[in-house]
Formats: sequence, structure tokens, C-alpha cells
Amino acid sequence: MKIKTIDENSSLLKPLIKLGDKNRRYLGFFPREAFVRSASEGLILCAVDDMDQLCGYLLYYVARGRAVIQQLCVDSRMIRKGVGRALVDRLKNTTTHLDGILLHCCRDFPSHQFWPQLGFVAVGEKLGRGGRQTVLTRYWYDHGHPTLFSRSEDESKVAAVLDANVLFDLQNGTENESAALLADWLNENVELKITNEVWNEIDRQPAIEERKSRREFAQRFQIVEDSPVEVERIITRLRQVLPKRKKRSDESDRRQLAMAVSGDAEFFITRDQALYGCADKIFQHIGITVAHPAEFVLRIDELLRRADYQPLRLSGSDVKVRRVGAEDVHILSDVFLSHSRGEKKSLFENRLRSVLAQRQVSSSLLVEDAGNNKLGFVVICQESPEIFTVPFFRVKKGTLAPTLARNMAMLIVKQACSDGSTSSVTILIDPHLDGSMSAALQELGFSNSGDAWVKVNLLGIDDPKRIAARIKSLSLKHRVHVTVFDHVVRIVQACAYKDVSHRFILNVERKIWPAKLTGSGLPTFIVPIQPRWAMHLFDEELANQTLFGAVAATALACENVYYRSKDPKVLEAPGRVLWYVSEGKHYEGSKSIRACSVLHEVVVGKAKELYQRFRRLGIYGWSHVRTTAKGNARGEIMAFRFGLTETFSHPISWRDTQAILRAHLGTEPPLSTPLKISEECFEAMYMRGTSGSNEGHAELGKPSITHSNV
Repeated sequence: MKIKTIDENSSLLKPLIKLGDKNRRYLGFFPREAFVRSASEGLILCAVDDMDQLCGYLLYYVARGRAVIQQLCVDSRMIRKGVGRALVDRLKNTTTHLDGILLHCCRDFPSHQFWPQLGFVAVGEKLGRGGRQTVLTRYWYDHGHPTLFSRSEDESKVAAVLDANVLFDLQNGTENESAALLADWLNENVELKITNEVWNEIDRQPAIEERKSRREFAQRFQIVEDSPVEVERIITRLRQVLPKRKKRSDESDRRQLAMAVSGDAEFFITRDQALYGCADKIFQHIGITVAHPAEFVLRIDELLRRADYQPLRLSGSDVKVRRVGAEDVHILSDVFLSHSRGEKKSLFENRLRSVLAQRQVSSSLLVEDAGNNKLGFVVICQESPEIFTVPFFRVKKGTLAPTLARNMAMLIVKQACSDGSTSSVTILIDPHLDGSMSAALQELGFSNSGDAWVKVNLLGIDDPKRIAARIKSLSLKHRVHVTVFDHVVRIVQACAYKDVSHRFILNVERKIWPAKLTGSGLPTFIVPIQPRWAMHLFDEELANQTLFGAVAATALACENVYYRSKDPKVLEAPGRVLWYVSEGKHYEGSKSIRACSVLHEVVVGKAKELYQRFRRLGIYGWSHVRTTAKGNARGEIMAFRFGLTETFSHPISWRDTQAILRAHLGTEPPLSTPLKISEECFEAMYMRGTSGSNEGHAELGKPSITHSNV
């Protein structure tokens, strides 16, 4: 028996879907399109026999630092022959860079006792969402990180409000597109909710027995807490967006949407075509994503990212960053005091004043909007050249909290890389973090260690063996949070194995960012970009040469999207991008390679569809995207999502770029379109950009990592 990862073109996909449909009683409804998408992203493991016939499969997704098993299914002829164990063992081996593996299993299913035999721990339970009142056990497999996964339900679930038509679908239990919302695995990251307006929708049903059963079913869902005043204000704004009301239910739709936004929900799930047709305008005006049930399940990983990271919702607010002053202490305690965790106002203020008075304070950053409303703040102390502590890391609660938390966590890492040595560690010791902030830290490479979050920061490029040695040396020198260092050493060393995936390597690099690992085989490209886009997407030095500078929200961003012509089709993800800023008459320093990014995703599709998919990242307006498509909304273009951008302290001039390309590729291409380069060529470029030299390895010069408006 062999275990293999399949793609969307595999001959195993069709029998796999058939096997899943055959076992729908246990697995639940899963759209065919979702199978295809999971396969295209390498998230389906298959077990095959010597004749390459399907024996079983495991389907999963990755979110917030952990793998979530969606389906594990074994052909009836292969039951009790080790197929399920083999599939789970392969998943364990391919996800060691994550915190662990999660799943939900009905207590009355035969497989319920299977999971403890594989080392999974039952950490909780809850009622299922379907018509049959089932109890779901929450199982967790820990990958040996410093602390076990929290035994309580995660605080960072996204809220999705169900329209009445979807709620009724779920009660009816028919195999429609809404049925997939009942999947047990969806429990992990999504909280399905309803609004109080649903009771009015139920009251419009003609039969008394129907009204009674509808109410009983609706009581299984949590109701969003809204503000009546805010709801009326949002309804007024919606009237400018939605078509004129034709029937009583149209007004009910507006009220449900307004209640969802007031209650800080990120999604509104509906089958109403009129609402879905206005999804773009609704998102732009009130900041909630309207999705069909099938779309929500099909793109769950992407939609979770959308909820977690939405710089578009910051772009209109003129975000600015300044230092925290002693005069800010009182108002900061009013805004950021953690009431839910029992924090006392006097202790907060005394502790903050004490910290700000210390000479070790390296940076204290306060994020505000145009109205001087406080959105978040962080205080960073440099205890030694290699040790940074963060005693305060706070974000104002609301739908923007996950986005702000990620941007501010990136600022913390960049600060250490700018002020520390070539090897340093950041230790976040604020005891009052909520779920959204913990998820942001995890995504940017921090590891939980008891009452602290720890991040190893390395500069340079080298092979896994020497990078691991540097981390060991740092650990032996400081003797702090040794278990975190040991774990990072283990996963770095694992990158030397031949069968390690590219995504595994990039996730490991996240733990040691901005360092890069050699010998990875990652596809790498030089991509040309105009100076006006470079300054908004990553280059503050170029932005400082203009009157208006960069868009503030994106200058803080840790993830972005770039659009270009679909040809040539050379880009592939995951990979790396070196940004070549093309010549610009009004920009000194253009016509050079100025930055390096991680390439997360490459998509070719219709311009309008790609804009809708990536609009949350907020740089490009529709007019810019349409121009890229030569004015044709249905014309095909390319979009690629990138992040973890490191700007070079020594931009590589056109002459030096051509010399390196000639030495490694034997040619001097014009760089007018994306160019794939060898790993050796990337290594030479990276060392030149970070140190000004293309000789040597290990500890290189500090990258030019700057902060907008600081």
C-alpha cells in the first residue's frame, strides 16, 4: 500500500468523490467543486494498493497554525487493514511545522474510538448542528510544541450569520447546497449565528406547526448581539446600495444584514440572488462578505483569510502610527483594558507608566485613525542586543482586530530585525491576549511557550544544518524558552530531507523570518513592477519620494496582491519573488531589484472575478484591474498573492543584476516579463541585496526593514 498526494488531474479523483458520496451518511455533504479545489491545493491524501486502486482517502485544510481533518474515508473492502492509520500517519509527518491536528467526530459513529488509538486526545464536546441531535467530540493531536493546545474552545472563530432561507434549508435536511454547512469540521473555525429578525421571518410562515418547529430549530443557534441605533444607521446606508424594496421580505433582508454587521459578523450566508448580486457594493459600504452556502464551504480557507486579514477596511480610515507618550496612558487604559480577564485599571496604568520610563524601551507604537481613535498599541523593550520583550500588545476589539493584530505583529518582528543582531529572539509577555491576537502571532511565526509567545529572528541565507546550528547557539547563550528553540531546530533540520514539500519549507522559514534556507528547490522568479505600485506594496524609500507617500494601511500590510497580464505563464506557487522595480523618471533608485517576497498563490481568471476574490487586500481599485484587462471585465489576467516582504538594504542595480544573470543563466534578459531563475542565482541575488556582496553564507547584513509613519 502506498500513500500519495493527488492533484485535480489525478485519475483517482473521480473514484474518490464516488467513495465519499457513498459514505455521505457519516461524512456529510461535500460539493464536488470543493473536492477539486482541495486536490488542486495538495490537501487530499490517497491510499492505493499495488494495482493503484483507491483504498481510502484523507481530506483536510490548514488554518491558524493547525490542520483540520474534514474527511477520512476507507473503502469497505479495506476496513481493519491499517489504511486509516497509514493516512493519518502521513498527515502527521507532513504537518509537523503546525501546532497539531484537529477533528470533530460524532460519539455514536464507529470511528469514535479509533482516534485515541492514534494518539488523539478528546479535549471537548458540543452538540452538532443537524436535524439529528448528535454530540461531537473534539479531538486534538499535538505536534510536541511547548504547551498543549488550549482545552477550551478557540476564541478566534469567525462569525457567519445565516439568512432565513439558509436556516430553513438546514432544518429541512434536504441535500441542497446549504447542507454542507452542517459538516462537523466546519465547527472548528466558524460559528454559525442568526439575527433576531429571523423570528419575524418565522412568524410569516402560514402554518402554526411549521412556525413552532422553525422556532425550535432556530434556538440551536447563537443570536448576534446588535445595537438598535447602529442597525438603523446601517439600514440607511444599505438603501443607497440595494435595489428598491419590492416586497416585505426585502426590508427583512436589509435588517438581517444590518444586525449582522452591528454584531461584528464577518459573513452573511444567503441564497438570495439579489443580495449576492450586490455583494461587492455591500462589502465596500458596510464591510461584510455576502456568500452562497456552497461558495462558503468551497473557499473556506480563503474566506477565513479574508476575515482574518482585510487591509481594505483600513484603507479608507487614514491609519497613522506614532509613539506612545505618557499623556496617552489614561485613555489607553479606557480603550484597551481587558475587562474579560479581570485586569484592573490602576494596575494597567501603573505598569504601562513603569515600562515607558525604562531606558530599555526600543519602540512604543500607537495606531490611530483619522479621528484619533485608538486602534492598537505595542511596546517593545530591548533587554540585550539579542533579546526583545513585548510587555504590551493590545488591539481594539471589533471586526478589524485580526487585521490590525497581524500588521502590528509584523511591526514587532521588523523592529527586532532592524535593531538587533543577525540572530535575536522576541518574547511577548503581555498576559492579556485574546484569540484574534494569538492567531496573528502564530501566523507570523511565533510559538506559544507557557505564558509567553516566542519568535526566533535570523538574518541571512544558509543551508538547514548551519541555520539550525545558529539557533542552537542562540539557545545555549540565553537559556530562555529552550523548548521553543528545540522545536524550531527540529523542523529546520527536517528541511534537509528530500521529500519535504515546498509549503513545509516556507512554513519553517516563517518561524525564522527573514532568514532563507538553501537547497529547498523552491521555484523563484524575478517579477517587474512599476515604481508607483512598488511604493504602495512594499517600498517605503520610493514612497518617501512622493508628496503623498504610500497608502498607510498597505504600508503596514503583511500580505498583498499584484495583478498583471496572464502571459507568460511562468509563475508558480508556492515560491519566491524578487521584485525588479522598472525605470521611473521621477523615482531615484528605480531600475533595480529592491525586495524579496513569499509567493503564496497564483491565479489566472476573469478580471472581475479576481478583483472580487482579492479586493480585501485593498491596493487596487476596479479601474486599475480593468485597465490590466484592457478594459474587458471578462478578460483573463493573472493575480498573485504574496507576503512576508523583505526590502533590501543594498538594492541590486541594473548592471549588477545583469552581471549575476549572465553568470548563472548565460543570458541578459530585459526583465520586461516575469523570469524564472535558478536557486543558485537567487542565492547570489539575495546575498547581494542584503549584504552588498555575493560571497559567503550565514550571518549577513541587516535588511532595510522600515516602518511607515513611525
